[in-house]
Amino acid sequence: MASLLKYLCCVDSEDEPSQQHDPPPFRSLPIAQNLPMPPEYTTGFQEDDFIAIDPLDIPPPTYTRFDPHPPGCNCPIHINRVSRPTVIELFQSQGCNSCPPTSSNLRSVLANSEDPNLLVLDYHVTYWDHLGWKDVFGQDKFNERQWDYARRRGDTRVYTPQVVVNGISEGVGQTDGNLKEIIKKGQKARKGESWAQLELAGERKLRVSGPFDMKGIVTVVTYDPRLISVDIKRGENMGKRLLFTHIVRNSEQIEDWNGGEQLFELPPRGDINDRWRQAVLVQQGRGGPIIGAARV
Repeated sequence: MASLLKYLCCVDSEDEPSQQHDPPPFRSLPIAQNLPMPPEYTTGFQEDDFIAIDPLDIPPPTYTRFDPHPPGCNCPIHINRVSRPTVIELFQSQGCNSCPPTSSNLRSVLANSEDPNLLVLDYHVTYWDHLGWKDVFGQDKFNERQWDYARRRGDTRVYTPQVVVNGISEGVGQTDGNLKEIIKKGQKARKGESWAQLELAGERKLRVSGPFDMKGIVTVVTYDPRLISVDIKRGENMGKRLLFTHIVRNSEQIEDWNGGEQLFELPPRGDINDRWRQAVLVQQGRGGPIIGAARV
């Protein structure tokens, strides 16, 4: 029993973690299974226990490009110079009945945001699999990433749902107001501070540069940007059809960046799904602030 107390699944109306397993009241969008299908998506093919819904020829966001931009480029966003990235990480489980509201809120943020520097990464943890439903996207390594944030804060437990912005601010995000506050706090925390600059330097090569007194861990994250529908057949969410997007399928630390300019060899894409995308994060230690990010 003592080990189970380290994990919290639900929250009360004040957005504070609790050990209650009834979903709290919330003032946000309807839970995922009641959302209408966005008009820009159409049903795609089935993969094992879920259905992938593919976007219809939607061009990639601006910040998939890297500095330096070519002469005469009219791109409105230069990720490393004019605007800074906002990395929103969600830790959730299909076996937790408090997670759908936060997941729904984040999809709403993605749908309504015009910021091309916004990157959402949805990590599915495994520590609620014992509740009756094994999360089809869950990986133990994602539990460890969440624990990295907890240890960095000095916490002795993790909980779901949890939103972490730029590796700094964190919270539940079950209400629209709470989620916006977490995002705003994470964006402001490093305002005026230096960021690592990322740019492609050849086939599967990445150049990271910045002040010599900055250091960070370089991680490649592979995620699925499609809208995914999953029918939950057991556990706390039994009978519900939940929607997910930007699901992290793999996370691989490659090397440490030691400040200044450094060249990294990105791992080969290999045979990963060609619909999946990748992003690179530069982070000040395990569970530390994110100081650089870009899609590759």
